[in-house]
Amino acid sequence: MASRRMSTALFVASFMPTTPRLP
Repeated sequence: MASRRMSTALFVASFMPTTPRLP
């Protein structure tokens, strides 16, 4: 299920953001 994969991706992203954001 893609929904489950998206949920996991969001959970992981919340803990470890892969996209570096610079002010």
